[in-house]
Amino acid sequence: MQTFHMGLTTLEQEMVEGDAGFGYHEINAYEKGSDIIVDVCMSENAAAVNNLFIDQMMGEKSAQSHPKFKRFTLLPGTSNARIEILSPETIELPAIPYQRFNGREYRYAYGISTSQLRPENVSNQLIKIDTHTGESWIWHKEGSYPGEPGFVPSPGATAEDDGLLLP
Repeated sequence: MQTFHMGLTTLEQEMVEGDAGFGYHEINAYEKGSDIIVDVCMSENAAAVNNLFIDQMMGEKSAQSHPKFKRFTLLPGTSNARIEILSPETIELPAIPYQRFNGREYRYAYGISTSQLRPENVSNQLIKIDTHTGESWIWHKEGSYPGEPGFVPSPGATAEDDGLLLP
């Protein structure tokens, strides 16, 4: 992973090492003290792209790799990233209340997921993940396949998760 630090007159480049994987969607990134936090939907390898082919979705062969919610913590002065899996559930097409929390510390992320109890080759549930505790809440209805969710805060909302999730 490469990071760039931009100042008013300089551009510094730094290499940070971590486990290899395939990340298609970033959830959020922000600074916490002197650390840089990068949250990503990440699969073990690029075989996850094969899950997007129609014949794979419709076939009997099980899906290859579903993304997990991974947090990379980049520590200043070190060349290794600390990596955590924030939930045992899968997540893809993530959403947060971007107007309030893009580039800032946040607590909740939403997305689509593939049920571990009812596995299919396509995402078949909505998920909400608490980044502080790893707890998750799932919505599933037999025969429903939600799309990319968007989070709409309630008017005057003060709580981060006060709003509607539109699949």
